[in-house]
Amino acid sequence: MQLFDRISPRRTFEEIATRIRRSFVDGTLKRGDKLPPDEELAAHLGVSRGALRGALRALEVAGVVELRTGRHGGSYISGGKPKVLSDNMVDLLHLQGLTIEQLTEARIWIEDIVVRAACTRATEADLAALDANIERAKALFDQGRLLEKAVANIEFHDVLAQATQNPLLVIVMHALTDVMTAFVQVNGGDTSRSTFASRTRFMAAMRVRDVDAALEEMRSNLRRVNSIYVRLARQHRNAPAAAPAPRAAVARPVPPAAPTRKPAHRFKAIDKPARKTVARAAKPARPGKPAELAKPAKKAPARKR
Repeated sequence: MQLFDRISPRRTFEEIATRIRRSFVDGTLKRGDKLPPDEELAAHLGVSRGALRGALRALEVAGVVELRTGRHGGSYISGGKPKVLSDNMVDLLHLQGLTIEQLTEARIWIEDIVVRAACTRATEADLAALDANIERAKALFDQGRLLEKAVANIEFHDVLAQATQNPLLVIVMHALTDVMTAFVQVNGGDTSRSTFASRTRFMAAMRVRDVDAALEEMRSNLRRVNSIYVRLARQHRNAPAAAPAPRAAVARPVPPAAPTRKPAHRFKAIDKPARKTVARAAKPARPGKPAELAKPAKKAPARKR
């Protein structure tokens, strides 16, 4: 059975990836299915094995294909990799394609949806997981581990998204929290205790399923924290670059000059006559022909007087 049609050499790399993506979009392949061996698949597509391997590696990075080695090695359709989304957003933030102001604004909007769903769908296990996150953040604060406390506060929103029972909201929220974590690790975060009081009020609203109170508490806390992030981002952008410290001159002792001597040679040079003799002796006679005898040297003619 031939899974794929042959393709033209134009834009080979992208076309291979597109064909493989279509195969699981239209149901020809599904998660866990193994692709044909590279040589067979390249022949079906009419492309080189190098171009095919390049496309497979790109699809692996995108989380579409899993390349396995060993006894059961090969190329398999994977279940996707949500981290690809957050990695791209982190790159956008660092490359200034996405500002912290835009990120925090979108975060408040998405958080509204998450809080509404979580407040009505959260189980007792979900509420216990939220409480455990709050206690861990408090313990980190008491130990003076403020950066880790800030990261734990961000992770609270991942736990809250799990309570929505919606995988798409979990993926989107995790992408946002990954970006915020990357930001905090570079610029710093909220080092105060203010979030803990907000968490207490928020959890009280969650337990009685008061959506409006939970929304208002979450919005209020996010606006306060996001204003801190914006201020830290501006300080980071406006901070002058530190000049490199001048290197101190270190007096180094001058090592004594080593006595000059000629390098010892393993073999002696061969003079020209000997080299000619060796060359003649080493030259084999042509097959089927007797070796030529050396002719006597001709005498020079005597001068006429």
